Amino acid sequence: MNTIIITNKEDIENKIRDNLALLRETDTVFSADYDSAPEKIYEIRPDIILLHEFEEHEKTIGLIKGIREKHVYDNSQIILLVNEYDKSFIINAYDEGIDEYISINSAASDFLIRIINSIKKVDLLKKLNIYEGNLKSYGIIESKSGFYSSKHEKTVFDVELHMN
Repeated sequence: MNTIIITNKEDIENKIRDNLALLRETDTVFSADYDSAPEKIYEIRPDIILLHEFEEHEKTIGLIKGIREKHVYDNSQIILLVNEYDKSFIINAYDEGIDEYISINSAASDFLIRIINSIKKVDLLKKLNIYEGNLKSYGIIESKSGFYSSKHEKTVFDVELHMN
């Protein structure tokens, strides 16, 4: 699992890395500043993006928007790291596509729990994509429309009715 820390402050990066020390040995943590972030994200295709807020909130919102517009990162989880609670900024960030936010001053255990939950969500999204791909390859779901094919419609609905 690849994680990237995006911040322009070295002390914040070190603090985050310390909080991530208990992650699995197979996890890799990269870092980038705001200017190099788009290229670095494209290069490593991270599963989790830890985005420390920039002093100019518009720059943070713009980076979130840019990440979400590239559908390559649909399964990536963006966790916004905030210095202080600012309700309107956080709501704007959610509107643009963040999945979580946490205060940079939170306890290491709280930080780690958010990361672990994001890892679980990424794993589930990857499995969902595999299952959806299988359904499309078997012709159960139409690739163009995303709906069940008429050939399998009755079977799918019968299964759904009996499961509930």
